[in-house]
Amino acid sequence: MPDDEIHDIDPEVKQQLAELAAMHDEWVLKHAAAAQPKPHAADDYGVHHVDVDPPEGADDEYFRRAREIMGYDPDTGDYRG
Repeated sequence: MPDDEIHDIDPEVKQQLAELAAMHDEWVLKHAAAAQPKPHAADDYGVHHVDVDPPEGADDEYFRRAREIMGYDPDTGDYRG
């Protein structure tokens, strides 16, 4: 996206995206210790990449909260806007 288009984003959407980013940071910190590394065929893959699965149920927690932030029903995914 060109820089001039960034300024054309609706202020409410900018706020939602900022809240989503902050929630993601908190979610990662909350679940990082219990995350499981994904196996990879390349021995040195983990040197340059972090690829993990969240603990069971954590992804559901994330998507429910993300839907709420973005104006969707957390259960159905229907837009409430």
